[in-house]
Amino acid sequence: MEENSMSKAGLVELELKQLGDAVARLSGNCFQTKRLCITVVVSSLALLKAIPQKDISCCRLAFASACVSAAFWLLDGHYYELQHRIRWAMHRLAVEKIPGYDGEGIGLPARELPSSRCALAREVLLDRSMLFYAFVVLATWLLLWLL
Repeated sequence: MEENSMSKAGLVELELKQLGDAVARLSGNCFQTKRLCITVVVSSLALLKAIPQKDISCCRLAFASACVSAAFWLLDGHYYELQHRIRWAMHRLAVEKIPGYDGEGIGLPARELPSSRCALAREVLLDRSMLFYAFVVLATWLLLWLL
């Protein structure tokens, strides 16, 4: 009987480790998404700025940078939502399977998932880490205005 409970505990530990690894990978994806966004926006602006002024307007460049940033923002939001859901799954797994676990420390932050998918999307897309994309758009527009 003791061996069976040890194997269950080991299985729960393995599941928590796998979920933690998935969250770490998604977190890395979020960082890489932000890095790629900057690379694409800066390189595309440099290429587009090389075109003679009469052929392309600054408004079009600003709109293009906003579209690129919005696409990366949505992708990053998707990764962030997956992290949120996996952290909640880790929390639930720990609470259900670990005797005496008080609900703290695993899968932080372990807030409950919003009741609707729309509320979760709003929470994810308006997270503080997503302000990066607004900064990219504003910085791009400022650069275009100064040039």
